[in-house]
Amino acid sequence: MPIPSAIGVFLKRICLWTLLAAGSASVCAQQSPAFLFEPMLDTYFDDRSGLIVFHAAGYDLAFPPDEPLNAVIAVVDDTNTVVESFPFRQNYLNRTGNGVIARTAMDGTAEITLTDPGVYNLVWMIDREPVSRLPVALERVEIGDDPFERETVYRYFGLWQLYAHITNDTWKNENWPVLTFWAGIRDFDEPAHQLRFFAEMKRDGEVVAHSKRTQGSIPYKHYQRVESHLYHPHDRKSSPNARPYLETDWKRDGSYEIEISRVNDGAVIRTFDFSVREGEIVPLPETRLGHEPAIDYRVPRVRDKSSTGYDFDEAIWIKAQD
Repeated sequence: MPIPSAIGVFLKRICLWTLLAAGSASVCAQQSPAFLFEPMLDTYFDDRSGLIVFHAAGYDLAFPPDEPLNAVIAVVDDTNTVVESFPFRQNYLNRTGNGVIARTAMDGTAEITLTDPGVYNLVWMIDREPVSRLPVALERVEIGDDPFERETVYRYFGLWQLYAHITNDTWKNENWPVLTFWAGIRDFDEPAHQLRFFAEMKRDGEVVAHSKRTQGSIPYKHYQRVESHLYHPHDRKSSPNARPYLETDWKRDGSYEIEISRVNDGAVIRTFDFSVREGEIVPLPETRLGHEPAIDYRVPRVRDKSSTGYDFDEAIWIKAQD
């Protein structure tokens, strides 16, 4: 199934569940608990067996309720039936200094193997109310042309192909944005150990930045988090001394487009759009407090990967054309 049509069908099939869940939360949306999106995307999904393993150390929760926490992750099929659920511990593992984000933990092993193709919702629930979710689609794939050697595998796809985020690194004491997106097996044109990619950004149709062609690869696995810095346009010879495309460059007003392509054949596998107005990137509607349905609110924060403490960075989520 081609990726665009598969995603289109997937999005249509989760619409009904969105309507069912839209009115479920009775608390003010600005203060409703919400699990952070990046750890949800980073949940372990096997690329062959249909296995899902939820993080043993749990998930980060914004606007956490007081302890004891009464929360579960429910795996829900497209008939709105709970296939299985997994509880969290009642106490938090950690909190930020202001208490706005807390670290949860699963209460024991939390894993499930699904082999019935279709759309599922992984629903994070608190006090029996859905607060966050990750919709996924499971497909059955036959591998191999030889009928005696053919193998059946089960693979997931979904929002990994639609979302990316921008956070800040530093270069010579200046903010240097880094693009993070998710990519994997479905982005390959043929089996390989890894796939080189190239990221190119345009402002109002003009190329203003791109990655280095000698850096950046996608693993032949289920969707993995991939990072890429961008530089001012340069040729391969000038690559070692390429000038970083800094935050002041990113935030010039205009309409932006980021294309991710395969180096081997130039095929575009992602196209992300965003706009900058008055020197700020316009946030996605689903990243604003009060978004409805609240279950699809994307918290604009991710863990600070460079910190040894429990710290978070602002993340500007952007979306791919579907």
